[in-house]
Amino acid sequence: MAVPSDLDSQLSARPIVLWVEDRIAKEYIYKIWSPDDKNINILIGGGKDTIFGIVHDLRHDGNEHVFGLVDRDFGNSNQGRWSNRDINVFIPNFFEMENYLLSWPALAGCRENRLQRSETDIQQQGESLAQGMTAWMACCQVLSDYHNRLVGDYSDHPAIDAINDLTKAENYIKGQDWYRNFQTRANGVGNDSALSSDLSSAHSDQLKNASSDHWVQNFSGKEIFRRIRGQYFSQSRTDIDLAMAVADWQVENYQVPADLIMLRDTLKNRVGLPS
Repeated sequence: MAVPSDLDSQLSARPIVLWVEDRIAKEYIYKIWSPDDKNINILIGGGKDTIFGIVHDLRHDGNEHVFGLVDRDFGNSNQGRWSNRDINVFIPNFFEMENYLLSWPALAGCRENRLQRSETDIQQQGESLAQGMTAWMACCQVLSDYHNRLVGDYSDHPAIDAINDLTKAENYIKGQDWYRNFQTRANGVGNDSALSSDLSSAHSDQLKNASSDHWVQNFSGKEIFRRIRGQYFSQSRTDIDLAMAVADWQVENYQVPADLIMLRDTLKNRVGLPS
């Protein structure tokens, strides 16, 4: 778990602490939220499960200004409930943070477009990449579905005081939904015919996404963004350099994604800062 060694000072440095998955999310959000970034300390926590655990533990210890932001991936967004005070880890509508960077005007207009690629060329390249990813996306979707089906609600460890003999241990495990319904959920997993059907269905979903504008929101933005940088922005040193250039363009042209503005305002409201 990527927790800073001086965590206490990190937690007290600013009114809001937001844990994110990686550096590109951290640097991008700092850029698009400036000058409100002075109110927010963004820390990198690694994967989604780690961030949920960090936020839960820190808030349990009284740090009610601590929140998390994770990718939606193949799961569900909770954006419609961001105003609810029981939501402390925010899941946007977009597949990954990099999906916000798939803005064709921003990519064409940013300072890293030294080769003067046109907006149309960049968009067409993105669409071509999406068309070539449908089988991979279907594979990942089925793997994610199987994981959630089998252990999506896998139980947390019980409190130590709750288990002092094996009978209580057995009753605790038997009482969990994932345990009682495991055989039913596992039905079809490991069956080649069912797998073929599941992959076919997932691929149909991904083909529909790829044939519409929905792929920009629902495909892996990370993979597409990396490939666009490699093919059209090779003079940009890193993904982060290009992401920062896109962020600057979005800020300068008043095109910061609306849901990320909503998230910033939600965080400020939760800690009593004016939005």
